[in-house]
Amino acid sequence: MKPRHYAEIASLIFAGEATFAIVHRLMGAEYAGYVHGFNVATDVGLAVLWLAAATAAMLHRGSPAFVLVAFAALTSFTHGMIFTIASARGLGLPLVVAAVVLVPVLARSLPAWRLDAVAGARRRAPMPQARLSWTGRH
Repeated sequence: MKPRHYAEIASLIFAGEATFAIVHRLMGAEYAGYVHGFNVATDVGLAVLWLAAATAAMLHRGSPAFVLVAFAALTSFTHGMIFTIASARGLGLPLVVAAVVLVPVLARSLPAWRLDAVAGARRRAPMPQARLSWTGRH
């Protein structure tokens, strides 16, 4: 498979995670022990982050997008672990598994991110050297 295909797989995983957060919020589900405002902010924040990561993975352009995707994968793992421990029923295990699957998928997609092209675009061209003469005329 080509690296861009791995980036597209990562995009689908993030879209699935965003769907989880959206459905969780639409069903009115609450995280036990937290106030309603925190639950809404958590689900909306996760949905926005994972949708942004899905978009970035689909476009796979540049290092800022790759950093966003890596941060979203770390967030998936962290939220999955917290959700698993807090529920004591393993409800967050799908998010943990998704984060573990994302590591090799993102590693194999790395050549598709065009990191060198973005870095090359930021480099400035060398400044032209002024010609100096002994007479002071150019």
